[in-house]
Amino acid sequence: MPRSLLVLIAPLLLVLTSAQAEARPWKPRPGGRRGPPPGERPYKDPALCPQGGCSLDDTMEDVREAVDTAEEQEPTTPTHASSLSDFENSDSHDNVQAMLEFAAEEYDLPLQLLQATAWTESGWNQWNEDGTTLVGGEDHGLMQINKPTWSGTYDWEDVTGDVRENIKAGAEILQWSYNYAASRGYTGDDLAKATYAVYNGGPSAVDRPWDSSSAWHHHDANFWGHYTGKPWEGS
Repeated sequence: MPRSLLVLIAPLLLVLTSAQAEARPWKPRPGGRRGPPPGERPYKDPALCPQGGCSLDDTMEDVREAVDTAEEQEPTTPTHASSLSDFENSDSHDNVQAMLEFAAEEYDLPLQLLQATAWTESGWNQWNEDGTTLVGGEDHGLMQINKPTWSGTYDWEDVTGDVRENIKAGAEILQWSYNYAASRGYTGDDLAKATYAVYNGGPSAVDRPWDSSSAWHHHDANFWGHYTGKPWEGS
């Protein structure tokens, strides 16, 4: 149970214990030990019962309400995940943010690069509003994994049906793209640009961001706008 929940309901549990003590007659405990005399503590703080109408049912209802409220406030993403499978299979903004943070650390990628790539590809969406997988041509899911290229490497049912597996595949591909672009001598902002170009168009596209005549140049410009603007922070 979270510490915050314990702090919240501890006073109510104390009140309940006191109420039960008042309800039953005092008698010696086994071994000759004696419990506190009845009525030593009020079972509920009078300040909480200005009309004197507190009952045991009221106390139990307070406890239930406190537990329900605390559960509603519980984060839906794990705080100490050991793998992406520990997260929910959900493309909610907060869950995706947490998964991208985990994947960036797991695959030794700059977080902003992974975030911008995912946003450029899908706006951080795995599914359409009707529940079908987001598809763009031959590309699928949040990281827009290309089926002809990668269906022999990844379980395609997982890639299309599980956002966690889709992000995992995307992070692995982006890691390879990042290392390849770095091996070509790119650094800093140019490394980010070249990495996305390789992710989007393969190794032959590594120099594409600087070729304004390329038919795919608009993809690189779109990525760079997301990389610098960080639109996910306002969503």
